[in-house]
Amino acid sequence: MDKTALSIAIKKVGFDLLFGLKNMTSYVRIIIDYRNLLESSDKMHFSKKLYISPSLEQKCGTIKWKLRTGRPQPAIYLIALAKNNDLLEIYHSGMLRQKYYKKKQNLPFIVGIASGYGGAVDLVIDIVQDVLRETGTYDVKTYFTK
Repeated sequence: MDKTALSIAIKKVGFDLLFGLKNMTSYVRIIIDYRNLLESSDKMHFSKKLYISPSLEQKCGTIKWKLRTGRPQPAIYLIALAKNNDLLEIYHSGMLRQKYYKKKQNLPFIVGIASGYGGAVDLVIDIVQDVLRETGTYDVKTYFTK
């Protein structure tokens, strides 16, 4: 979404308010969601080679949207590139709602989305095996950033 979509949505709300729209809550919610998406969409980094648990494949778009807008998802775990010398890190989706992750430089580069902690561990194993098979090394960072 760009800023013109937000301004169009705001104009529509203003137009509907003039003509007595009774259910303006949905429009206000849409505007707030667009604003959150605009503020955070340039900050949230997903890999083009995103690994997803089989149970979440159909819900991937919804999950990404909820992550960008800060909606709670208690069963979702994220696999991200480690900021230190480790290979990968597993985050609970609620961690991204903390103040530390509001800054662009602190957001993780997400390479996988899993359902449950056990699913996240299985996905990490799959990722490392695929990287080893394709590159011959365990250099996960160059595999996802190239």
